[in-house]
Amino acid sequence: MLALVLAFVLSTGLACGGGEESRSYSDEEITKALSLEDVQGTLAVNGDIFCEVKPSLLNDGDEVSEALDRKEGLVLTSVQGNVGIQVVPPFAPDCETKVRRLLNDLDPTERQERREGKGDKGDAGGSGGGESSDSESS
Repeated sequence: MLALVLAFVLSTGLACGGGEESRSYSDEEITKALSLEDVQGTLAVNGDIFCEVKPSLLNDGDEVSEALDRKEGLVLTSVQGNVGIQVVPPFAPDCETKVRRLLNDLDPTERQERREGKGDKGDAGGSGGGESSDSESS
């Protein structure tokens, strides 16, 4: 039941404003990020049979929206809705948490978007989180 509610919330959030442009991810990027391994025709996170996903990965916001609209089972997406997967039941709750976190890691951060030219104002100010401070080195 919680999964259906989450899917609904995500689908409504995507319809209300997913951003101007949607990032697209290759199957290889998603497979690597989630550590997916082939297990008898499906993909599984770290080869765990209780963490299987359908082989048709959701590579962009359009594919995510279409999968959510079809309502054919649980769809896990990144917060920004740019990437996702469809689960194969049974799917362990701890795996759901892990997959959501890993999908979120694929979404660009605000800092990355600024560097790519979406908002070049005030980046020199001290918003330093520490992790990606390549501009401060050298």
